[in-house]
Amino acid sequence: MNKKSQTEILGLAIIVVIIIIGIVLSLRFMRPNQTQELKDAFTDSTLASNMLNVMLKTTLDCKDIELKNLLQDCAEGAQNKEYCGPEDRFPCEKAKAIISLLLNETLTKMNREYSFEAKIQRDVKITLPERPTCTESSVGTRYQTYKFQSYPLPTKRGTMEITLAICR
Repeated sequence: MNKKSQTEILGLAIIVVIIIIGIVLSLRFMRPNQTQELKDAFTDSTLASNMLNVMLKTTLDCKDIELKNLLQDCAEGAQNKEYCGPEDRFPCEKAKAIISLLLNETLTKMNREYSFEAKIQRDVKITLPERPTCTESSVGTRYQTYKFQSYPLPTKRGTMEITLAICR
């Protein structure tokens, strides 16, 4: 009778070991996808944050004015303020041209979809591209992830929210 119970316990122990090995192997094979998704999400979020920081600190090529100052002028409705010549009197248009150039030279060349928006409350001042395909609602259709970073910019009319979203 002792030998029979020892054999049954040994059989149960073998089954438990096989189940543990199966769980470990399934976790091992499932883990790389999750790790890659986390890495991609972190990379996209960091890329968006760094792009915003660099863009806002970019100075005009003709004057020592940062882009964030240009956006503040845009938000406050400043006009006929000469930035780089008589043709550059509208800060929103000048800021849009600079932002478009920076995004085209970086994210577009990296084949990354993006959307940029600068607004005060509900008054949208700048949107790039004009019809963004990278939106939060597009997740699950064509895009796997949507990561964005926002930057608050104080102005006399309120806080301007500058948002850069990157889709994968």
